[in-house]
Amino acid sequence: MIRFAPCEKDCFENCSRSVCQNRFPVYLFPQNGKKVYRILSDAKCIGYESYYGDEDASCAYLSLYLKEISEAAYEAMRLLTERLIRKYHPGKIVLRCPQERVAQFLKGLGFDPEDEHYAKVIEPWRCQVEDRVFDDEGFIINQGLLKDLPFGWFMTDAKGCGWISAYNLLKINHMEKSMEECARGLEKRALFGNAMGQEVLTEWFWLKKQGLDCRISRPSNRKAAEIMKESSSGIVLYNHKRGAHYAAYRNLRNGTVKFYNAFYGRKNHRQKPEEFLKENTLFPTTIVIYVK
Repeated sequence: MIRFAPCEKDCFENCSRSVCQNRFPVYLFPQNGKKVYRILSDAKCIGYESYYGDEDASCAYLSLYLKEISEAAYEAMRLLTERLIRKYHPGKIVLRCPQERVAQFLKGLGFDPEDEHYAKVIEPWRCQVEDRVFDDEGFIINQGLLKDLPFGWFMTDAKGCGWISAYNLLKINHMEKSMEECARGLEKRALFGNAMGQEVLTEWFWLKKQGLDCRISRPSNRKAAEIMKESSSGIVLYNHKRGAHYAAYRNLRNGTVKFYNAFYGRKNHRQKPEEFLKENTLFPTTIVIYVK
């Protein structure tokens, strides 16, 4: 669990000798009324951050120092990015981080080098939709609110679960792409303007083309449950009373997985795979696109 705890002046004084030797950024120190926070993974401090936004909302600025590159660091950055978007609705987020070793880490989060810093441009589609489309980490969880985003001959609220699941799965695996990239990329490979929804093989091939090392299962609820418990993440394609649906998931390694957009608007949806399939599938023909 990630928390952000205020970092008082004496905290810097106690650790200044060690962190400054590692190029701890001077602009992180308390100044100009900015607050500095420790990034805590459970009780362990994994870094420091501070941020502020321009008055005209053109940019939000984030200063960052990480002690380690880990899954917790990715989660912290997703939380911070989404927090800045919701608070300032900026055109871009400028990240000031002096650590050379974080370049690949930031690339996986959608940040590109810009002068001496890194920047994440906020795509136009993100500015067109409500914040409650997303959870606290920026994963899409409410397809029903995406009535204004096109997908083939239709709108995303009706036929977009395929590209939404692809967007979420790439984000889970630190390979972020924009919403529009995912939708445009997949609609080009769909038959009849997606009238029949996203075809599972085209989604699998497109994800592989993006560089994601993923596999596909044969149709079987029993096999699907096994794969979801053994894989790190994936997309489950199943049939329910209203048709077919795609939903991304992440394995929590405790017998449960976390689903995204399986039920519109549900946050922190955690469930055992076999329970989910028993409650929500109409036929025993579930297919999983998964990452080992």
